[in-house]
Amino acid sequence: MNMSTLNGTLPSCHYQCIYTDDRRFEPYASAIVFHIPDLNPLSLPKRRPDVLHVFFIEESAAWRWSWWTFSYKFVPKNYFNLTKTYRKDSDIFASYGAFYPIENTTKKSDIWSQSDINAAMLKKSSPILFLVSDCNTHSKRELYVEELAKYINITQFGKCADKFCDANCEEEQIKKHYFYLAFENSVCKDYVTEKFWRLKKLIVPIVLDRKIVENTIPSDVFIAASDFKDPSKLAEYLQYLMQNPNEYARYLNWTKKFQKSYKEPPRENRLCKLCEMVHKNVHNEIPNIQKWWVHGSDCLKDYAKYLLKES
Repeated sequence: MNMSTLNGTLPSCHYQCIYTDDRRFEPYASAIVFHIPDLNPLSLPKRRPDVLHVFFIEESAAWRWSWWTFSYKFVPKNYFNLTKTYRKDSDIFASYGAFYPIENTTKKSDIWSQSDINAAMLKKSSPILFLVSDCNTHSKRELYVEELAKYINITQFGKCADKFCDANCEEEQIKKHYFYLAFENSVCKDYVTEKFWRLKKLIVPIVLDRKIVENTIPSDVFIAASDFKDPSKLAEYLQYLMQNPNEYARYLNWTKKFQKSYKEPPRENRLCKLCEMVHKNVHNEIPNIQKWWVHGSDCLKDYAKYLLKES
């Protein structure tokens, strides 16, 4: 449970709880949140029927497959009774990003103007940006990228390209590029990370599989490799969009409905939801966490190989 410190209460939450990462208070806890990547299965608190045990992870279900194979054997299958993950069927949905609808109370500074959109498009001159540091992935995205690069220029930064790009560099590169490769390291149900949410900076994301993303995101704000016969056809379509600004601009129409603020869903909202569950004494039953998490996430191994084979 190596979680960042948050001590105190949540003033904006209707329900009041005290939060801490100090394990000395564990005997008095009504809920214990377990950050799964830091979990030591040999040092678990004894399960108490009056305490919520929360399974919390932000990585995909394909993460460290061998770690799960080892550790779950030491964790009782029914040890957890609440889940907090990126999956929509979690008890607490912990997404990487979200759209915030424009409302009557939305500040003008949080609404994109048409002149903002036009100015952003005029600055774009390069096709695709790809920031990546995981070079050998469960989805095998690197194979699709290698093939796509034969037909269209891809600017790569990160460990895999041996080219460092800090926050300022990233901002400048996003302004220059039309598209961002939001290929995830694994293709699993509802797994949409911060890569995709760079679209809030007015760049169009390209994902591997449409079904995974449109389960949680409007279908007209991104491009999916799975919609095309092969990487060459995807490249042709991207070239077409770059040559036809009005068609490209359609992928930015979300700016007319949603705020421009680039922010993650407030962490406080998730904690407030947990606090509410404590007050309402919600105790769900998860008979088999291994089955729910690993087998229920429908991860597709080597998905990029499948796309290339189909072509």
